Amino acid sequence: MTITNKPLSEDEKKTLKKAFKIRFILAVFFLLPLFCLLLITSNITIQQFVDSDYDGMSFFVLGLIIIVVFLVFKYVIPFYMKAYKNTKEINKLVIATHVINLEKKITPKGIRHIITTEYRTIDQWTTSILDHQTPFYFSDAYVGMSLEIHCLENNKTDILRIKKT
Repeated sequence: MTITNKPLSEDEKKTLKKAFKIRFILAVFFLLPLFCLLLITSNITIQQFVDSDYDGMSFFVLGLIIIVVFLVFKYVIPFYMKAYKNTKEINKLVIATHVINLEKKITPKGIRHIITTEYRTIDQWTTSILDHQTPFYFSDAYVGMSLEIHCLENNKTDILRIKKT
């Protein structure tokens, strides 16, 4: 296994920016209605507490609001901050490695491929491959296969490219 540090090409920078823009649009599409609903619900719940007209459901809704806000601050905001930081990266890691183990799991949701290399484990369902100019098919992988993984240093969910070597 060899790890080299190389500068990002202009196409890779565009790919990272495009991924951020798509994720941002999806966030606006899904999180904006959730935020509006949360704001209206919290306003109604606070008004019930101010008027001393609260009951068990008011406490349930208040707990639900606290849980949703906690989850947004714990998972959603850091995800988008990291995605934004990825657009500012100037270097990438190029890892030449070999496949050590393959797992193929058949689930009700579909076929899941998990590849274990010398560098890390790549799960088809939790890892995004951003550049599909030369597509990598997980089903074509075999034990001992040489791979070249192009990724960012501090990002375990996005891979720029995987090449067979």
